[in-house]
Amino acid sequence: SATSLAQTDAALRALARRTGGHDAAWSELANLLVCARALVGAAVARQESRGAHDRTDFPATSASYAHRFLLEGSP
Repeated sequence: SATSLAQTDAALRALARRTGGHDAAWSELANLLVCARALVGAAVARQESRGAHDRTDFPATSASYAHRFLLEGSP
């Protein structure tokens, strides 16, 4: 739900404000927090439930998103 996502984002922001060392472990934690906040932001933007991505405030699956994006290109 939007409430739990907002609580999660607040907890992640609080962790990001903590000061730590400048070693590899702290750098890794900072990077993981950036990724986690990006995932929460994507979940907030998705106003539907789909597969394992269930939202209690948006329980239905939206037909407008019932397609796949396939990217092709050379490696």
